[in-house]
Amino acid sequence: KFTYEIRNIRVNLMRNPYDNYIVEEYDVFEDWVELIKKIEKLNKEEFIFRGHSNDYKQTEEWKIVSSFNRKYNRDFYDFGTYLRQQLCDSFFEKVYSKYKFIEIEKLYGYNLLQRLYYFQHYGIPTCLIDFTKNPLVATYFAIANVLLSNSGLCGNDNNLTLYPSDCFVTIYAINIKKIMTLFDIKNLNNSCLLKYQSYENNHAFIGCDLNPMNQYDYDQNKCPYNLKEQESVFILFDNKGGNSWSLIDWIKSSALNKGLNSDEKLVYKFKLNYNAITKRQENNKMTLFNHLEREKKTGQYLFDDIQGLKYDLNFFHH
Repeated sequence: KFTYEIRNIRVNLMRNPYDNYIVEEYDVFEDWVELIKKIEKLNKEEFIFRGHSNDYKQTEEWKIVSSFNRKYNRDFYDFGTYLRQQLCDSFFEKVYSKYKFIEIEKLYGYNLLQRLYYFQHYGIPTCLIDFTKNPLVATYFAIANVLLSNSGLCGNDNNLTLYPSDCFVTIYAINIKKIMTLFDIKNLNNSCLLKYQSYENNHAFIGCDLNPMNQYDYDQNKCPYNLKEQESVFILFDNKGGNSWSLIDWIKSSALNKGLNSDEKLVYKFKLNYNAITKRQENNKMTLFNHLEREKKTGQYLFDDIQGLKYDLNFFHH
């Protein structure tokens, strides 16, 4: 018990000086209109955005960790090995040439980075993390996996109250321009990816592509539809140390190593109460999904395949 208390004191002493510097965390919004107004005030030239549904059953906030690092333990299989083995041109074409789906021919023509972008789009685990330049797109993905109910349970204001008050989705806004400059983050490109070690930075592998469509300049027909519509940004983040170290942890650690001392925040966290997602506003009678639909930022518009339907099905009955 004594050792545990000492460890907590040491962690808190280390955390406080730069937690407040790096992250501006707002109280949970109970009104989605106020949330949208707040997020849209941020400079879109500087910031990128990501939305998380979190886990309402455990009221646990999800960390920004790649799907590959979530799925695989580095002691078992690491991403650098995956790139060299499974995705190298000769192996990939030899092993998967008998697959019948139409897009496989397109994948043969892709380079390694383009192949990763395609896999990321279809949910195959990679060390890429999806971001967007548009806060409304991030808001859609924050609520996309929230399972609504058709039970009709309403509070006194005739709005659905399906979840505990402490359940919320999270939308992150990251000042990517400043972070890339401060911490010397490399741009993602195919030649560097082939030399994976070139992305090593502060005990992680990290890189960023602010304009992934540029990877297809020579042939826009090969560019996945979603990159443009979702205003996509990709961050390569391989934490090297298992699942516990998130992208935000890496940013905090890098800030501490740099000895930064400023009141300017690098990360903003916006949280919206689960029940507020379905709350209809008195002035326009719209839910958050209705608003995003009007702005053409739902699955119908962000995808050109069944994935858009998969996400939107959560909301059709509502």
